[in-house]
Amino acid sequence: DRMIHGMNGRKTLLMAMWLGVFLLGDLFLLYGYDNTWRLWNIPTLSPSFADLRAITGAADSYALGYDPLVYNPGDPWGRKMNYPRIWQVLCALGIDQRYTVLIGVLFAALFIAGIFLSLPETIDNATAYVLLSAVFSPAVLLGIERGNTDLFIFFLLSITISLFSTNSKRLTAAGSASLLLAFMLKLYPLFGSLIIVRRR
Repeated sequence: DRMIHGMNGRKTLLMAMWLGVFLLGDLFLLYGYDNTWRLWNIPTLSPSFADLRAITGAADSYALGYDPLVYNPGDPWGRKMNYPRIWQVLCALGIDQRYTVLIGVLFAALFIAGIFLSLPETIDNATAYVLLSAVFSPAVLLGIERGNTDLFIFFLLSITISLFSTNSKRLTAAGSASLLLAFMLKLYPLFGSLIIVRRR
């Protein structure tokens, strides 16, 4: 009975997530993009996914011969690319502002996938409701509206947790690689290395 109850919690969360995303999409179409975010008191910036544009705009700055960590005119607000230099790999791949919306939506989808990756096999409905309220909280939705890179970092750390939960040395090694990538993209995932100590 406990296993069935736990499975119902995951199913409840999954169905509620899909419903929430569907309703959010409907609000965008019927009520308007800016008006929808205002329901959560989230101020919008135009163009959308503003945090992400500091990175995608760096490709334009790089093409002009500038170092976007110093001067980043490709960003709509003229902000420096305040991220580790590894993000400039995207510049070499030709990923510029044209891909911002695509990457922003991808980050949001990976964030949601990461929630299910990091969950235990069984959860109850109460846990599902708490997680649901957290995902659709103003703080998280602000990160989604801005296309914040922390969404992708969360996904990488979720992969790490999931792989370290197995008994496979190869999968554990892959989890370590995911943790290392997260650390290279942003410094704070270094604290995730405690999972290695716990594993030992």
